[in-house]
Amino acid sequence: MVVDNGKVQAVLDGFVGTDRYPGAKVIDLRQRFVLPGLIDSHVHLISDRAGADGTLAVVSTCAAAAAYEAQMNAGTLALRDAISMGWVNGPRIIDAGRATSTTSGHMDGRLGYAEWVQEGVHTDNLCDSPESCRRAVRMQVGRGVDVIKIATVNAADLLGVSKLAGSLEPGKSADIIAVGGDPLKDVKVLKQVPFVMASGKVFKHEQ
Repeated sequence: MVVDNGKVQAVLDGFVGTDRYPGAKVIDLRQRFVLPGLIDSHVHLISDRAGADGTLAVVSTCAAAAAYEAQMNAGTLALRDAISMGWVNGPRIIDAGRATSTTSGHMDGRLGYAEWVQEGVHTDNLCDSPESCRRAVRMQVGRGVDVIKIATVNAADLLGVSKLAGSLEPGKSADIIAVGGDPLKDVKVLKQVPFVMASGKVFKHEQ
């Protein structure tokens, strides 16, 4: 595989050395199984708390904790932009914004609380009609999100990046991982990823 300027330039048969590409840096992955970079299309960047801890966080009266949560919520877009600009290292972030839900749906934050507590929980993410759902979506667009998520089979298609990522083809971003075996035969090989390249830059290379 030939990588130049952060993109896949060619996918060739067999091992190709510097005799064909003088001056190129050779990364020998002949003993590895090479894959396109993986896509996780559902990640919580601001909180992974669940159970009682997550429930209490919604109605916390601690000013410091509330301020931290607010800053982190605003910061996901800033982190996305900083990675995109190359200011910090990190994965490509496609921000889907806050969860939109029907009233009493999965992401109605009032569920399970007493009525006097419900009054302090935001409901601007709830919608029950075409008009109110358009409002909820426009709020996300105004915030600067990349996508409004819907169900689909392919993660790259879901996130609207299939022309950029999701497979190793000429012209696509050089997002590459290599593992110790064929994950189609043993998915557990994906637990140990000794090689990681993102946009043509090597971030991890264990011999």
